[in-house]
Amino acid sequence: MSVIVDKYYTLDEACEYLGVSRATMNRIIRNEDIAYSKIGQGRGTYRFTQKDIEEYVEHKKVKAKRG
Repeated sequence: MSVIVDKYYTLDEACEYLGVSRATMNRIIRNEDIAYSKIGQGRGTYRFTQKDIEEYVEHKKVKAKRG
């Protein structure tokens, strides 16, 4: 029996995936626009699944005007 494990992206990897700076990613996190896991206390370390990142992108999609 195989188990599917999500890949977890670090903050830097998520920034690279989205093509944004750390400052922009920190603002996205602060505004709670993206789901994440926080490992540790205090400042901690953020982790994002590919699904978290893709859902953020889909949620931010602007529909094209037609006609």
